[in-house]
Amino acid sequence: MRKINKGEPPEYFAALAAIDPIPDWGVTRDISYMLRSHMLKEEQGGLCAYTEMRISAHASSSHIDHFRKRSLFRELTFDYNNLVVSCNSEFFSAKYKDKRCRPADYDLLINPVTENPRDHLQYTFTGKVIPRAHSERGARTIELLNLNHPALVERRKHIALLLSNPRYSNLHDQQVIRLIGEMDSFILAMRRKFRARIKL
Repeated sequence: MRKINKGEPPEYFAALAAIDPIPDWGVTRDISYMLRSHMLKEEQGGLCAYTEMRISAHASSSHIDHFRKRSLFRELTFDYNNLVVSCNSEFFSAKYKDKRCRPADYDLLINPVTENPRDHLQYTFTGKVIPRAHSERGARTIELLNLNHPALVERRKHIALLLSNPRYSNLHDQQVIRLIGEMDSFILAMRRKFRARIKL
């Protein structure tokens, strides 16, 4: 999970958001692909907001997630800062969160749009995400998004193995991120750990 820097909403979305009273989310059907494409390209670097897996704007790969679920927070339905693009897995990420989150849980869930997840989460060489300094919010976020699902842990372990290859040691961080193409936060964390080991 990494910080997402939201820009201004596209004009076609802002026009819908300005309708009063608040329309049903179904009115976005005709623009949903364009909106997902915009957010993925301009704000998320093509990565799921929660897992940082590489995804596309096609409906089979991703969907627009309301960080605060629209059935619980109707007033935020068209709040652009409440929208991110997530992968479609039922076992982790947004769909997993939406089945488990109660209204009170949102006070503990890390919002990647308004805060930096790195303040609460850290990574291990084993591919697991753990709370930073026993952060209660970090622990609850890992649980509510199921960030330690075996498929995600295995994916991170595979990337850690790639990063241990000497061919990556002389490359800059951004070059490595481009080569691997996903899980940027994990890559940066592992490279920091590798550098710290070398200095010892």
